[in-house]
Amino acid sequence: MKRTTLIILSVGGGLLLILFLAIYVLADDPVTRQYRELSERPVVVREVDDDVLAGISFLTGEEGALLMQGELSFEQILVLVRQKYAARIGFARVQVAMLEELMQHLQARYPETWVTMLQEILLAAFPDRATQLFQLSENLYQYSREMEGRRDLLGRVSQEERRELLWQSRYEHFGPAADEIWESEKRLEGIQSRLAAISKNEDLSLQDKLGAYRGSLEDAFGEQTEVTLSNRRLSFVNAFTDAVQSELEALNPEERAAALREIRSGLGMDAAALDRWSALDAERDQRWSNGEIYTSRRQEIAASYAGAEQEQRLDELRRELFGDEAEILKREEASGYFRYEQPRTIGRE
Repeated sequence: MKRTTLIILSVGGGLLLILFLAIYVLADDPVTRQYRELSERPVVVREVDDDVLAGISFLTGEEGALLMQGELSFEQILVLVRQKYAARIGFARVQVAMLEELMQHLQARYPETWVTMLQEILLAAFPDRATQLFQLSENLYQYSREMEGRRDLLGRVSQEERRELLWQSRYEHFGPAADEIWESEKRLEGIQSRLAAISKNEDLSLQDKLGAYRGSLEDAFGEQTEVTLSNRRLSFVNAFTDAVQSELEALNPEERAAALREIRSGLGMDAAALDRWSALDAERDQRWSNGEIYTSRRQEIAASYAGAEQEQRLDELRRELFGDEAEILKREEASGYFRYEQPRTIGRE
């Protein structure tokens, strides 16, 4: 009896092992297999003619950036990545930027053999780093694959849980280099955390909060603060105004207009930009004032009329208050969305 039991357990264990191996093979996608095979048996380095390479030129985009577009030959791609990335190839974030561009280009044009093409290019462009770069490209591929598989989960969890899952995966795939690769994102996360603490501090006035926020930007970016602000000024302004909505809501229209102007000025907007934004704020205030009138009168019409007459009066009211936007509001309401019954985000709308 014991022998029979052992045989059954042995067979059962064997079946489980086979099942596990089958699942593993099925889960092991073709790209992963190509990476494994090429890591064990790399391609032969392709010979290139230096005279041909010297005569190659490229399209450039804004600020002279080299563009990886169209049908590029092996030699063209080789020269492009050298010119664009060789000077800073020692930095992990530069390596990832190069690999992302290369992988996107090759996947679109060589969907079956892009991994082989990638290894060939890396061996020819950066022979001393090719093995490390090829491994990094696999890590990048597996990370992207994992993120795609977790898309639904990441969309359901809180922002804090999402951040934790992302960093956990990044450290698993890239180790300590993840801090350098996503250095900019990590800085922004630190700024967001400080802004959350600043916004909750009831002992600080609105002006004090703005000063503390500006200080957090200077701590994060140092000498690059002004350059960073010039590139992302509106996003930093919006982040701050979003965080101080309760203070802005408590102000009367004149005080609120002055506060918004002070916030934008404090984050580096020039006088001309400040004037444009002030004019836009005034338009938005008028629109929301009309929205309050519309909501009240709409309720009165809905309570007093029905059918075609109700619809006619609502059409007239929308045209009176919103002009050309009347039809847009009508379509929104037909879909169940009532714009002016939603909370307003001051500074954005």
